[in-house]
Amino acid sequence: MSKTIKEHIGTLINFLKLDNEENFPESSAKKGLLIPFAQTRITDFNLMIIGSRPSSGRTLFLNELMIANTIFRSSDFSYDAPEPSRSLAYFLTENPANYLNKLIPAILDINQETLLWNSHFRDSAEFKHYISVLDATLSRRPLFLEFNLPPALDEFVTAIESDIETCNPAFIFIDGIEALAQPENREYENHGTRNIDLWLDACLQLSTKHSIPFVITRLLNPQYDRSFDLYQPVFSDFNSSTIDSSCDIVISMVRPCLNGVSLEYDKLSNDRAVHFFVHRDRTGKLSGKYKCEIESEIPRMIFPSKNCL
Repeated sequence: MSKTIKEHIGTLINFLKLDNEENFPESSAKKGLLIPFAQTRITDFNLMIIGSRPSSGRTLFLNELMIANTIFRSSDFSYDAPEPSRSLAYFLTENPANYLNKLIPAILDINQETLLWNSHFRDSAEFKHYISVLDATLSRRPLFLEFNLPPALDEFVTAIESDIETCNPAFIFIDGIEALAQPENREYENHGTRNIDLWLDACLQLSTKHSIPFVITRLLNPQYDRSFDLYQPVFSDFNSSTIDSSCDIVISMVRPCLNGVSLEYDKLSNDRAVHFFVHRDRTGKLSGKYKCEIESEIPRMIFPSKNCL
């Protein structure tokens, strides 16, 4: 007997959460992380740090990394991943229900409003087919999601090590690591920066111990004691001695339209544009600047085939 839509969605949610009752064997092959904006795979890195201002799309970009590496890409993409990697992801600034409402339409390439409000579409044979295909796909390509980590350092390490033992991921993603740190009060700032070095040091130790790369996003706060270029952040804006000394890959991402940068000749494209600036890459695979556009209705990031700025 075929499953109902409700049963299919229940299966999807089960695949999109960490199942602590099941142990997965460790993968023998080291896999490279596919970076969609550069259309290349990178290996042999410990930490990748992605910094951005608010609303610049860092969670959306992490979704794209997971879709490209963990779930699937259509076969017409030149960088299709036939053997997706198992990944463990922590989204520390997202409500689980809101996040899944964003992720599942993105995976299916379905307009989010259509999925949420169009009951005729949800009952259609087309949607049943989408769900059935996704159900079968995710059972072979597991993605493990959590939405909190304890801020206490010992508990932080213990929680991640427990999850590593459970699912043996090839990559670990942490979105919004600054949520674990308290703001630092400074007279010249309306809101303090957050020192995340303790948690980054712990991630470095875990990466070395388990040979698992971490991909971490953090919020960049403007430094009011000097000129701060919101459009093109520089390395020092990450404000971290751990990033400065030990991080292998450092990238910032910005949306020019949110920072007062306007291209009058191409305003529509500029409103959707996201720019990536590679400040450091010790693997030698990434360099310079890249760009993409946001398709807001799905939502997805669109990575053109020739996208070097």
